[in-house]
Amino acid sequence: MPIAQPTAPLKSGKYIFGSWQTKGYIGSWKIMEFTLGAVGGLGSALYFCLNFEQLKEYTKIIEDNGALWNPLGGKAELYAWIALALIMTTLLQYLFQSDYRKNVKPKSKTDMLGKVFEGLEQPFFSYIALALILMGGVKMAQIVSFFLIFFLIAEKDFFERFIKTKARWFWFIVLIGGCAAVFIGELLLPNSFNAWQTWLMYCIGYELFEICWIIHINREKKDKEKKPFFQRLHHLSEPLVHAYFVVQIAVLIAAGYFVFR
Repeated sequence: MPIAQPTAPLKSGKYIFGSWQTKGYIGSWKIMEFTLGAVGGLGSALYFCLNFEQLKEYTKIIEDNGALWNPLGGKAELYAWIALALIMTTLLQYLFQSDYRKNVKPKSKTDMLGKVFEGLEQPFFSYIALALILMGGVKMAQIVSFFLIFFLIAEKDFFERFIKTKARWFWFIVLIGGCAAVFIGELLLPNSFNAWQTWLMYCIGYELFEICWIIHINREKKDKEKKPFFQRLHHLSEPLVHAYFVVQIAVLIAAGYFVFR
């Protein structure tokens, strides 16, 4: 993972965070993300606090009818599984794209076909799934809330990272096997993953495997770069980003414990 490059300085020629920014410890893009996330998160929390009584009324409607609006009726679950099948087709990008296949030439017809499957991610993951959820698709909401979070972690970490490592079979079992186990749970065990389990997956999952990848890269570079771990980490990713994530995760888990337990 390359070091984050600072953006253009202020008119004075200086950066807001000085050497921390020019040396890559703080990335301007991350500043934007964290600020937007904090403001958006606090705004959403404030909304729920101010409208709690009305939201309780909506909750009762959902408990009585299964959804606020359910035009799909009894076919909602069928459509959810069809949507999931469409989502799975996006994995074909790894069979055709030159980025993942040595025998495929860049910009060839095969490579372009792989990019088409990659381009289907946004409509299949986002638009179709969200439309089904808004129309009362409870099963689609369950699939999105737990399975797809795990699936996205597995896709990124296995097919784009660990598949090229010596321990690829270990990660195949952990990540792809984990996806299969979650999928079987969705099929055989109705409501198999509750809100607390989903919350833990959301909070811990991505960052856990991100740290595993950073440790792996550091091990590969330890013979080439005779430097302390922290300095080598700086050349791979922004340490403050992950420190910030860890603090966020701790706060979110503590809050989730009281809300979902």
